[in-house]
Amino acid sequence: MTAPELATRLRLYRVLPTLQIYADDEADAAGSSLKDLPAIIDLLVEAQYPAVELLHRSSATWEALTLIRRQAPQLSIGVGTLCTLADMKRARDAGAHFGVSPGLSPSLVRDAADANWPYLPGISTASEVMQAQELGLSCAKFFPAAALGAAYLQQLAAPFPSLSWVPSGGLRASNYQDFAQLPSVACVSGSWMLPSPAVLRPSTRAANLSALRNFRESLASTPRQK
Repeated sequence: MTAPELATRLRLYRVLPTLQIYADDEADAAGSSLKDLPAIIDLLVEAQYPAVELLHRSSATWEALTLIRRQAPQLSIGVGTLCTLADMKRARDAGAHFGVSPGLSPSLVRDAADANWPYLPGISTASEVMQAQELGLSCAKFFPAAALGAAYLQQLAAPFPSLSWVPSGGLRASNYQDFAQLPSVACVSGSWMLPSPAVLRPSTRAANLSALRNFRESLASTPRQK
């Protein structure tokens, strides 16, 4: 998959769920643990979500990536929160299909381009957009999306119609549509649509699956502004 192909696919997907996975013994974890991962991936696959971004925020990232690839080889898997060249190389070597960062680093952009590996750096200013375009990028993460707002992104994107955006950071049920309807937005990204570990039980599987399907169908029918 090339960078332009990733941008095209994201525009079709319209949503990129993010997973924050911790080791089972990380008691203070705010996200899901490795033991929760098979159930989450099972739900995403059955609900026909084609891609997922695994956030690199714990020691469990690489084991989680291996587990996802083994369980669901049909998924497009990205690794996010890539902040160093070493992490980017490890993500590629581990089989991730694309990478995501919270900010813009020319060295990371060039490394991804040299490896022909799709990559979404984080961008939030016009100066960064101009730098990104000089580096050959056509799609970027808008971060932190909720803090900056959909109106800000709409104005930021206006002078740069060739760039597609993936808003991420603080999106939830109450605000994602503000971003999803913007014509410059390829897809929205976050974890609000995923079931929490507390409700990952066999008895709630049908309800969780229905909620994921309903969200995807609702998002697919959300019209983009002209």
